[in-house]
Amino acid sequence: MTQSELKSKLHYNPKTGLFTRLEINKYMPKRLINKPVGSLNDKKYLLIRVGGKKQAAHRLAWLYVYGVEANFIDHINHNRSDNRIENLRSVDRSTNARNANLRKDNKSGRVGICFHEQLGKWHSQMTLKGKVLNLGFYDDFEDAVKAREEAELVNNFHENHGNRI
Repeated sequence: MTQSELKSKLHYNPKTGLFTRLEINKYMPKRLINKPVGSLNDKKYLLIRVGGKKQAAHRLAWLYVYGVEANFIDHINHNRSDNRIENLRSVDRSTNARNANLRKDNKSGRVGICFHEQLGKWHSQMTLKGKVLNLGFYDDFEDAVKAREEAELVNNFHENHGNRI
């Protein structure tokens, strides 16, 4: 889909991140024109049916504003349904991974920190370019966190990396 095709079917408000339908087909009632469109999928991304298939709203927003498709689009604030253009950025896979949510199965409450039962110490680590880097084992949880935070700064992780939404 091109930018002009998209703009003929939908209107996008970059300040709110909402899309509204400009045209209807024979299956849609006229009352749906100018109403917000889309529905959340199981991963909380907003999907919109346009051009006969469901497409991610954040990808449509990028195309609508910039006229090109992006390989990866990062939701800066981690809210996958917040498609305001100021909350979206085009990144590569590695940069996208540097702004990830804290996993639901995380037990320490901090990304990259876990307790090593056999050693009785806190382990700090991170993954860069597909390789796991050991940042050390620490008696104190806060020392493990500090090592991880310093490594995140050096490696340009986003300030929201590891936050819960």
